[in-house]
Amino acid sequence: MSHENVEIIEGFLCPICYEDLGTILGLHSHFNDKHGEEKDILSAFKGIIGKAKTIFNEGLLNDSSLLGKKDEFKEVRVIQEQKAGVSRSFTAEFKALREAKVSYKVTKTNQLLVRLDKLVSGLPLEPSKRKAHEQNVVQWVTDEDVKMCPECAKSFGILRRRHHCRLCGSIQCHECSTFILVSHARKLIYRSQESPEMNRRVSEFSVKNSIKFKLPSSSASMASITSFADVETGEPHIRSCKYCIEMLNKYENQLEARTNRPALVVLYDSLISNKEKTTQLLFEYIDLSKLLWEGEQEFLLNDAKKVRMDLMKLADTLDGLSKRIVLLGKDQESEIPRIQLSLQNKIRYATAQFLKENLLGLPSLPSEEEMVRIREKRKAEAERRLEELRGKSPQKISHKESRLSEESPKRANNNRVYHELGWTASAAKAREDLDGTDHPMVEQMYILRTYIREAREQNRMDEVATLERNLEELEAEYSKL
Repeated sequence: MSHENVEIIEGFLCPICYEDLGTILGLHSHFNDKHGEEKDILSAFKGIIGKAKTIFNEGLLNDSSLLGKKDEFKEVRVIQEQKAGVSRSFTAEFKALREAKVSYKVTKTNQLLVRLDKLVSGLPLEPSKRKAHEQNVVQWVTDEDVKMCPECAKSFGILRRRHHCRLCGSIQCHECSTFILVSHARKLIYRSQESPEMNRRVSEFSVKNSIKFKLPSSSASMASITSFADVETGEPHIRSCKYCIEMLNKYENQLEARTNRPALVVLYDSLISNKEKTTQLLFEYIDLSKLLWEGEQEFLLNDAKKVRMDLMKLADTLDGLSKRIVLLGKDQESEIPRIQLSLQNKIRYATAQFLKENLLGLPSLPSEEEMVRIREKRKAEAERRLEELRGKSPQKISHKESRLSEESPKRANNNRVYHELGWTASAAKAREDLDGTDHPMVEQMYILRTYIREAREQNRMDEVATLERNLEELEAEYSKL
């Protein structure tokens, strides 16, 4: 049967007798009344539907099995590493485009500054001469070439006059014009090479020239000079277009960024400087505390207390600077960028961690009574070692003296280093005090203690550390006797 002879029936048809019932309610009632008892037909109809469902489900299963096989095949497939293809660097082209753009802006800015300098330096007082002077600086666009304002696109007429930019010569209406004060123009010209003396001269020159501009008695030139002077301050200004003013503002912002540092940078530099001082004093305090607990001279106690007070003051300074940084800009009306707020909070957190790790757990200093007990204990221990040394056999003592004589040139070389650094300890007094001492090791230990005391009096902490190590080595050798 061809498709052209097939009759297509549409509507609410009975699936058994193909009768068009018109509505779904009519179809439902017809099916229940006419075919409700025809069980064989219903069972046959249900069988057809069941077979269709079975075929449909089998098709889904076959599709899923195929997909699973495809996935398995993808898993076992060996993927070869793709080699890098053809590459081309556009860096040179981008740099050339950027240099051309920057060069154009720099050239235009310098051109505007030169024209501004010519306008300000030779500005005549008479209105009749002023227009000729301005046209000599830059060529003006003719009025016939511009029919409407390029900014607002409004036509010029009797009520909307044409006004020329004194820096580029373009035409715009009065509402779209901008003005720059003559005093501000002078400061902008000399800003890149200004000094305190130059700034004073420029300010005096601006004040003198602003006083010279007076309104003439002629009413004909009243409107001209009024347009030349600022309405609020009465100071003379120069008419400009928005494009020229925008370029001059960008140039001024660049100068501000070069000369004026942001408050955040100033505070952070001060914070870093105080951190370095704190770290240096912290090492010095730890060394002094260690020496005091080992029973050194009591005059170090006052030095250690002074260093501790300096550390506490620096801690207060660091805490105050970090608080100022985290609160910076929050009292202003303008919204602070989110990245700047995050940076300020991180600086505050890092400073708090630095104070917590380094200054909260400072080692304590011994009191005067504790230092007396430490010195007595150390003296008693030295006397005990000396008694043990005297009880040794003469053979061991002579053997130790020979070892000490072999090591004496090395220690002499160590002492020679301090002479090269510009400081030497006076050993004459130490030798006078040791006239009654027989053992050479005890003599050298006493001399080293004298050197350490003199070096500490002169605040030569590097020499003190080296001498302390030599003294510890001698004491370790002495204890083995």
